[in-house]
Amino acid sequence: MVFYTNDVHYAIEENTGYAGLAEYKDLLLEKTPYVTLVGLFRVIL
Repeated sequence: MVFYTNDVHYAIEENTGYAGLAEYKDLLLEKTPYVTLVGLFRVIL
């Protein structure tokens, strides 16, 4: 499974955020080693 962060506006409403996503990833890693989290972000110069 591949999880990625692209647009996390949902985190404001759901109160999940990056910490919740990382916690979910760790939970899944207990069941399978085939989990990764990829962070995508924007840089404004």
